[in-house]
Amino acid sequence: MNPITVALVMVQVTMAYGARVYVNPAFVSRIYPTKEAAGGVNQLVVKGAKCVITMNDGKFMSVLEDCDFLRRKLEGRIR
Repeated sequence: MNPITVALVMVQVTMAYGARVYVNPAFVSRIYPTKEAAGGVNQLVVKGAKCVITMNDGKFMSVLEDCDFLRRKLEGRIR
């Protein structure tokens, strides 16, 4: 019998209120910058958030990480 190795990769992100949570990149459907990160005023997400992560189930998280940095992290280019 051949053993099978399975690895679950999780990415740590920081919620706008400071909590650190782990996200499975396989369940991320979209990430986009907040209006605040683009130089405007946030109307729909909490102050200080730079990026919004939308999950496959429709839920979303506002995080402090920059979207470009987060995209590289989700793609596995940054550990």
